[in-house]
Amino acid sequence: MKHIDSRLVGSASAFAADIGALVRASARLKLAFAAQNLGGKMKFDRESDPLPVNYKFGASWEIRGTWLGALDVNFPRDNKPFVGLGSEYNFGSDEWAFSGRLGYNTRTAGDVSGGGFAMGGGVGFRSSRLDYAFIPFGAIGAVHMISLSTGF
Repeated sequence: MKHIDSRLVGSASAFAADIGALVRASARLKLAFAAQNLGGKMKFDRESDPLPVNYKFGASWEIRGTWLGALDVNFPRDNKPFVGLGSEYNFGSDEWAFSGRLGYNTRTAGDVSGGGFAMGGGVGFRSSRLDYAFIPFGAIGAVHMISLSTGF
């Protein structure tokens, strides 16, 4: 579940949900599906716009122990399909985990300075994680994403 708030011209907000499934196809291969931004509409004054729903199929491959490679294919309702490639390296102990990540996205590859590249990292303690990502968007600025997650 999430709350989306926009303040570009006027303001609007909406609630939405993301759902997904993850399957371990083999010891080194995982396959996934996700549906993002399922929910209401953003209402600006008298007009409302549907949320940008995205259907995503992905896979990760364990290259070596704590080094992963990933691929996802996105099918956004309001745009052309695009591909994301990424790599993550993890290290740590039984209780603590640290991650470094690099990625490339074909959606922004030719549109903005930064060429579709992104980077980030994270720290985990037991079943909880704090992650950060930096994504450049040229003249628009940069997106800083922070997430906190826990497992049950």
